[in-house]
Amino acid sequence: MNFRDMLNEMPVAVLGDWDNKIIKSPAKTKKVLQKYWELQDKVVINNRKLEIYKLDKKLDNQDTYILGAWGYEELNDEKKEVFIIITKAVLLKRKDLTSQFKEFHNIYQMKKINTITEFRGDRFTKQFYMWFISQKMEIVSDMVQYDGARAMYSSLSKLPSIKAYIIDAYEKEIIKKDTIVKQGFDDWDFDEEVWSYDFKKSNILIVLKAK
Repeated sequence: MNFRDMLNEMPVAVLGDWDNKIIKSPAKTKKVLQKYWELQDKVVINNRKLEIYKLDKKLDNQDTYILGAWGYEELNDEKKEVFIIITKAVLLKRKDLTSQFKEFHNIYQMKKINTITEFRGDRFTKQFYMWFISQKMEIVSDMVQYDGARAMYSSLSKLPSIKAYIIDAYEKEIIKKDTIVKQGFDDWDFDEEVWSYDFKKSNILIVLKAK
């Protein structure tokens, strides 16, 4: 896979804050998982029974979640039940935006999210976004997005269960309510009111919220 293709697959990427290291599939035994992670939910995606865990905030002040499934792996010449991570997400709570807009109560920015290579293209990332929104978390976009992120937000904004707001964080105002964000895979083919490579417009953001 070339670098451009990899960028197109990235669900979220920000200039200056993009980690191009592809996460492996670290196997966590039940002993490790129960000690450091708390079960949040059991879900079914693509006919797979999956579980979502959150890392203990005492270990990391960020909100770190993993989506995966139980399986078996050879560890020290012994077959053990392990939890295989499919997608990992790190969220940052935006208290500043929550206080600025009365319409929102629990805004988070997706700082990092990544799905291991063999599961890309299977909608795990999109489903993970939808799960966060279903938990009454409002997800705000970054100021610069690559192609894959623009497609993700556009796709989510079209869902009947989700509202998309376009906000001006600097002026503390909502520009559009319950709108569909235009998708684009070329510089001329996206919603220029939102997506821009001009840092002067970095205050224009999208917030996704459950209806």
